[in-house]
Amino acid sequence: MISVIGLGSCGCNIASKFAQYPQYRTFYIDTEVDLKGKHTFRFPKFNSPEEYEEKCPEMSDFFHDVDDEVIFIVGGSGYISASSLRVLSYVRDKKITIVYVKPEVDFLSEINRLMENSTFHIFQEYARSGVFERVLILENPTLEKIIPDLTIGNFFQKINEFAVYAMHMVNVFDNTKPVMSNFSDLKETSRISSLGMVDLESGEEKMFFSIDNVTEKRYYFGVNSENLNKDAELLNKIKKHIKANKDNVITSFAIYPTSYSHDLAYVVSYSSQIQTKNITPDE
Repeated sequence: MISVIGLGSCGCNIASKFAQYPQYRTFYIDTEVDLKGKHTFRFPKFNSPEEYEEKCPEMSDFFHDVDDEVIFIVGGSGYISASSLRVLSYVRDKKITIVYVKPEVDFLSEINRLMENSTFHIFQEYARSGVFERVLILENPTLEKIIPDLTIGNFFQKINEFAVYAMHMVNVFDNTKPVMSNFSDLKETSRISSLGMVDLESGEEKMFFSIDNVTEKRYYFGVNSENLNKDAELLNKIKKHIKANKDNVITSFAIYPTSYSHDLAYVVSYSSQIQTKNITPDE
């Protein structure tokens, strides 16, 4: 199993969407946690980011049954995100992927914007140094443009469900034997990433965060098992799309059989460089 740890309201809400799948064990940490269960931790409420970092409570018992692989989800602008590294210290011997959710920074207060800048940089630096396996970046304003029929009432629910489904399917594919693949090990430095959807008909790739200085791309194609034997043009379509989006980037792909009536296609882009998009310079 994979342990999914949500920190803060953003992290907990996204983690709760993983709970529907049997492959995950979910942990929730927040000052106000509506979800009940043995993996729910009510964090003390403080008035400043410094207090959240300095007064992080003891959590060894809470994490006593955490799995060897961990997905840690956090939005960087909340005060509680300042406790992230202290919380992660309790699972530091695990294989950790950070899912970092960038908010719409234009609407943040000055202190929340500074929090977001700092947290975003810190997670990337730690990933580059090998403390974390990788950072996967999602951006709410970008997802908003991809997902149809968003309303005020369903805004975050639909965004979270959409992003989690994509992350889950990539995890499933990573643990499924493909019918065809040229995947090789990623570069040691390729630790900053995002994912997106691929439309083979239009050639469009809709990333959940636009990664700068992409070094590698991995394409995942989930194809209905019957179509694998019937569609004589599918492989050519896949190769044509990958060649059109190569752009001096190392690209690879894998094709997986599925029982779904519709085909699925995702891309994960990797970079070795710190992402600075939407960063507000320190004044």
